[in-house]
Amino acid sequence: MPGELVVQTTFPVPVP
Repeated sequence: MPGELVVQTTFPVPVP
């Protein structure tokens, strides 16, 4: 999902 990629790029957090 592109949304997850954007979130990880904005603020990379340990999300399962």
